[in-house]
Order: sequence, then C-alpha cells, then structure tokens
Amino acid sequence: MSYLALFAISAFSIALPGLAALWRIRQWKHPYFPLAVMLWIGLVNETISYLLIRNGRANTVNSNLYTLLEYLLFLWLFARLAAWAPKNLVVASLSGILIWIIDNLLLHSLASYNPLTRVFSSIVIVALSIDEVNHVLFSHPAGRRNRARLLFCCCFFAFFSYQAFISVFDLFPMGVSAEFYKRLYLIMAIFNFIVNLIYTGLILWTLNRSAYTNC
Repeated sequence: MSYLALFAISAFSIALPGLAALWRIRQWKHPYFPLAVMLWIGLVNETISYLLIRNGRANTVNSNLYTLLEYLLFLWLFARLAAWAPKNLVVASLSGILIWIIDNLLLHSLASYNPLTRVFSSIVIVALSIDEVNHVLFSHPAGRRNRARLLFCCCFFAFFSYQAFISVFDLFPMGVSAEFYKRLYLIMAIFNFIVNLIYTGLILWTLNRSAYTNC
C-alpha cells in the first residue's frame, strides 16, 4: 500500500464519527454539537487536501485555515462541557486568533506550513483536556455520559500531545532525516485512524439524540 493511500484512509476515517454524529447530534443545543461541526468541517478539509495533493498542489492554505477553526470549535466544546463564563471563551478565542494572525499573516505566508499555531492550539487543547479529566474524576458521579466525557478528553489529550510533539520538530528544525519525519507522520496517520474509530464508538454508545443539557 502506498503512503498516499494509507494517509487517505486515515484522513477519510473522519467520515465514520462524522456520520455517527449526523445521526446522534442533530440539535445545536446538544453539548457535543461543536464536536459534530468539527468532524464535518474536518471531512471537508480532508477532501480538499486530498484533491489538491492528487493534483500536485499544496494544501497549506486550507490546512492553516482549518487549524484556526478547529481551535475555536474546541474552545466552544469545552465551554459547553465546563460551563465557562463568556469572558473566558472570548479571551481564549482572541488569544488563539492573535497567535494565528502573527504566525500566518505577519511572520509567514498563509501559503506556507506554519507550525507555531499548531503547537499553541495543541498545548491549549491538552491543558483543557487535563483540566476536564480532573473535573470529571473529582467533581462528578460516575455515569455513562461522564465516562464518555472522560474518554473523549483522554483521546483529545493523547492526540494533541503527539501533534504538539511533531509540530515542535517543524518549529525548531533539528536536522533529522526525511525518513524520520516520514515515520513520525506515519505514526500520526495510524493514531488518527484509531482515534476516529474511538470517537465513532463513543458517539454511538454514549450520546443520546435527545440530550440537550450538559453532561
């Protein structure tokens, strides 16, 4: 199997939780609605990226735009799960937007691969995931919804910890070989596929279409 085929399978595996979310999460009041939107937009982004790469063109512009959208949608998700004050959501959102503008418009071009935003957003998502895991473990009784909340956040923590790790190699070039980079991103592709399968199971197993209150 070629690397392109392997990465395509990993990328389009986001369709699985996306379809599950389409069935389970249909109302904007649902606490996990931001996750559903993220999955649907992610599928569109992966489709655009695949078509661009197949035609020998770079996918950096849409990927850089998606990085910002993903960050904002994660903030919206955590704001719903943890019942943030509106002020906290605004401050976190503006901070991410400022970093994105500096990275993609001032320091670099939108058409280049810019890892600073990815490192920043990954670290923020990891920190929020840890905070939410602690909150669920020590402040909420056991239950199917809270188990789902815990497992989702564990997935977020694992995936974005690895994304931050590999983005650091792009942010601070260390003279590693192309083969090393290839293996890093191969692991990322496998990891992404597994995480999407877990998302699918969690959405189908734990999320009720009629659940409109925070879990």
